[in-house]
Amino acid sequence: MKPGKLQRQIQLTMLVAVALALHVIESLLPPLPVPGAKIGLANVATLVCLRYMGFWPAVGVSAVRSILGSVITGKFWGLGFWMSFVGATASAVGMGFSLRLLPVNASMVWTSVVGGVVHASCQLTIAVMAMRQPALFFGAPLLLGLSIVTAVFIGLVCDNLDGPARRFFHATKRR
Repeated sequence: MKPGKLQRQIQLTMLVAVALALHVIESLLPPLPVPGAKIGLANVATLVCLRYMGFWPAVGVSAVRSILGSVITGKFWGLGFWMSFVGATASAVGMGFSLRLLPVNASMVWTSVVGGVVHASCQLTIAVMAMRQPALFFGAPLLLGLSIVTAVFIGLVCDNLDGPARRFFHATKRR
């Protein structure tokens, strides 16, 4: 394996590990006041991957994190898994498209907001379909509002990680 390719694989593995750790930590936190709402800490790794490694690696980090996180937290194949997996991967896809529309060095806040809204929308749709309770859609404004607030926070965290992330991903030269 070429040194550059090996380094990329190591970086990708580290992002999956960070995303997984944040996923597990978030599962241990007390729930937010809105059912199904989460802070979205693992999206930090997805957004960083999206900016520095590209679209498909970010979708992969998001999907793998969701699968492994569900296995670790004991929710694999349950409704929580599907809500997490579909929401996380669709969110990564949405963030990837939104990042393409923004200027190169734009804040990650807007990209994060798109991801939060897509994630919440997917989760709500899956919950309605699984429980056959269309009345759950009445909670959409509250869920989406909280998703936007937490996504702004996650985007600001990513903006503040830009310097360290840039050094991490561009440290390919031998010393």
